[in-house]
Amino acid sequence: MATKSLLINFAGYPVSPRMLVPDNGLASLAGALIEKGHQTIILDYSTVDIVKRLFPHEYKNELNGIITKIMKASKEGNSAQSKDIDAFHVLDNKINEYEKKQVKGIADEISKCIEEYNIDFVGMKLWIGDGFDGSVVIAEELKRLKPNIPVFGGGPHVDWFRDKILEISDAFDLLVYGEGEEVITMLADYVEKRKK
Repeated sequence: MATKSLLINFAGYPVSPRMLVPDNGLASLAGALIEKGHQTIILDYSTVDIVKRLFPHEYKNELNGIITKIMKASKEGNSAQSKDIDAFHVLDNKINEYEKKQVKGIADEISKCIEEYNIDFVGMKLWIGDGFDGSVVIAEELKRLKPNIPVFGGGPHVDWFRDKILEISDAFDLLVYGEGEEVITMLADYVEKRKK
């Protein structure tokens, strides 16, 4: 009997074009699973669509106006007016709240995918910065919605911070650092109850 897994890449709002490249690391993990007879699906949120999804474009003109005022003052050698700084912070908070709501929506979609495809476990690539924050929200929502589904984390953030991540969230059942191709097949065997 083979497991069915879901591998997720959520890097957050892309800060450069290179963040919009398909994740070959998850493809490599998927290949390792498939080679051992397991099934897997990759959900890669590093696409142009994530820009539309995570940024509320209705705030674009307001944000441009505030930034223009702040930059003009700076070019003229003046400090920005406190009302412009305050307006910027208010708008920044609105954008952050909007993004959190969108990330929770992504977690709901992933939960439905788990149900639809009868997924046995989830593997998440954890990035540094916004991608990490968003991945924690997704993992916590998955644990709330699907408490019996194991959620494993790996990737650059785990390589750097290892078990310190567990001080921030207990949503991950296990964290993997280093290369994951060998480990992910062992995790699949563990989920399948073939390994302790």
